[in-house]
Amino acid sequence: MADAMPRVNSLTLDEFVLVTLEDLRGKEAKDNITPQHPLMTRMKEHGGIEDRDPGLGPTEDVLYATPSRGVTTSQSAPYAQKDETETTGYTRAKYDWVQRTETMVLSNYEITNNRGVNKLYDLVKRKRRIATLAQQSALFTIMWAGTTNSSENVFGVKELIQFDPTSAPTRGNPGNIDPTGDDTTWWRNRYKDYDTAYVTYTTGAQNKTMVEDPGSTSTMTNVWFECTDNPQGLAAEGQPDLMPCNAVFYQQYSDLIARRMVFAPAKDRYELGVDGLWYKSGVIFYDSSVPAAPTAGEGVCFFINSRTLKWVYAKGLREDWGPGHALSRAITGRGWDMTTQFSMTCDSRNRNGVFFGSKAASIS
Repeated sequence: MADAMPRVNSLTLDEFVLVTLEDLRGKEAKDNITPQHPLMTRMKEHGGIEDRDPGLGPTEDVLYATPSRGVTTSQSAPYAQKDETETTGYTRAKYDWVQRTETMVLSNYEITNNRGVNKLYDLVKRKRRIATLAQQSALFTIMWAGTTNSSENVFGVKELIQFDPTSAPTRGNPGNIDPTGDDTTWWRNRYKDYDTAYVTYTTGAQNKTMVEDPGSTSTMTNVWFECTDNPQGLAAEGQPDLMPCNAVFYQQYSDLIARRMVFAPAKDRYELGVDGLWYKSGVIFYDSSVPAAPTAGEGVCFFINSRTLKWVYAKGLREDWGPGHALSRAITGRGWDMTTQFSMTCDSRNRNGVFFGSKAASIS
């Protein structure tokens, strides 16, 4: 046979498999996993995915106060007392690296029954795809839920953005900064419970919505402005631009659109495998990983500022395939490990928020 391949030793096989693994990069079959986790896809588009040098762990510079040391004098008041207290207001949020390894296994049976070059190539292609999807699916889950390995923590979105941020999440202090102290209120995310602000429909045709109610501070408008990091008017830069929500919230927002209480653009489908509804500088989209609200059955929407929240990979350790190795004596075959080192960082928790509540009154 033209593609027949003689028996090979493990070294030759390892070289062939590694070359094949590299050759397959960018030649994947259609991904039916990623569209179920749209936050990762959207973060890629908004610059929320970064590669950084490996080391002890990624850090983020945090400026939480701007002390003024200047004084003002005049002819009638030529003297003023300077502020000579210690300058504070600058720190660093430190995060940890965690590695995850996925192993691709070829049994001796598979190797001996796929000796042809083309057959072995196709086998490695299928096996690699399975390993890659398993790795990606695990990372998507960690992006939301976080993970701990011994003393190292990766904080997920639902820990960096809490329904009640006045206490630290179970995993510990995000960025090694305690959010519970009176002097660290700046290290807490925004949160608002819209509940009764959803809709009130009275005989005078007075409409109140969870989006913009002049009589309530628990509205989408309020939480959006509180999460905005750029008052200089530079378009969408520094504003919440990613708004994953659960099915209840998506239905509530769509309900308001249908009743002309909220207006959506003519085009509301984006090239991300999910529907999206625009709100100011960002888009509201359904994500099955959005956690449930404190009260069951409530709508939940996260306001994520992609300038402040980053999913970080270590350079050179992003789906990095290592050399082949023999499996244990009890298992006949060879394995190849794919390692990814990652973390989640945030430099401004208070520029991210969560908006949740219930349908307090029916519209009729």
